[in-house]
Amino acid sequence: MDSNIIQAPLVMDGNEMLSKAIGQLNKRRDDYFVVADGTAYVGVVDSRVLRDFDGDPSKTKCLTVACNAPVLRQTDSDESVVEKLLATRTKVLPVLDKSDHVVGVVTRWTALGLVKSAPVLHGKKVAEFMSAPAVSVPETTTIAQARALMKAHGVFRLVVLDSKNQVSGVVSSFDIATRAQSDPKDKRRQYYYFSTPKIRADAEPVSSIMTSPAQTLDAAKPVLEAVALLQKHGVSSLVITQDGKLVGVLTSRDVFSACLVPQAANVRFIGLDKEEHIFKASLEALATKYWDKLSTRVDLQPDDDLVVNVKAKAVGGKRRQYEVKARLTVKGKVFAVNPKDRPEHFQNWDLQAAVKEALDELVKIVTSQH
Repeated sequence: MDSNIIQAPLVMDGNEMLSKAIGQLNKRRDDYFVVADGTAYVGVVDSRVLRDFDGDPSKTKCLTVACNAPVLRQTDSDESVVEKLLATRTKVLPVLDKSDHVVGVVTRWTALGLVKSAPVLHGKKVAEFMSAPAVSVPETTTIAQARALMKAHGVFRLVVLDSKNQVSGVVSSFDIATRAQSDPKDKRRQYYYFSTPKIRADAEPVSSIMTSPAQTLDAAKPVLEAVALLQKHGVSSLVITQDGKLVGVLTSRDVFSACLVPQAANVRFIGLDKEEHIFKASLEALATKYWDKLSTRVDLQPDDDLVVNVKAKAVGGKRRQYEVKARLTVKGKVFAVNPKDRPEHFQNWDLQAAVKEALDELVKIVTSQH
């Protein structure tokens, strides 16, 4: 695991009251904390857990609401980090040492650094990965109605629209759990748990606690630009527009899912080192496109296969140069690409480009021989 994605967490003792933890969250401007029993990990609490909490935080211990999220080890691969994030509804995963002590956390937005170089994202637009349609509400929607809508649709954020149907802001489960105003007429947002009777808080409009302005991006923009924005602002979603109108929402989960889509079994990669393994699925996606292209030139059968062998070598002690072999087997006949046959090729510093170069050469060979 890349140590750069590990952050120092807020760790609360399980016997502490939830109200104290929420106060600490607001000081840090975080929306999660780790719960421990002494030094042993118990679980995590984030805005998604707090959204469904309906008790008195001053009388509730942290351990009673903690979610038992998957744990990470510093020896986990980057691909394992992404897979575990997709396997849980929490935004954060704890990193434990050999003694099961919490040494850090990995959040969804820091983990985006692991996939921003994934080939499957290169050249793609936001519209190809966003979730659509977005669930939206008018500014006059009450907090109680917003909470009910989130539960009904299984989402953790709502896009808020003004009277002209323009994006006004976003209200999230974190906003509902921890933000409110002491006076609805006061436009300044207060960062503390709403301590007045719940019926009053629930009756307030979402415009009083929403995040505004929302982080927006046009659907035609490159998805890598979206990833950069998610990381820059430390958010897990962007509001997506087209011609000024709301069309969807792009979340970090959408990006992770795109990078780990399973591909056809007849495309295989071998030789990937640990640090390149996170890109295996996206490389298979690239190779599958070439498989489809090759199928227009030869009659590929289910038992035919395309094997890509990646070899990396350090040059100058730091940079990695890639040599890629590719072999297509069709009804027992083998079409092969070997770097030694074309020394002027296959000395690429970029893994995706190296694979693409080898597969382009393979297409030429198949076309010339068939």
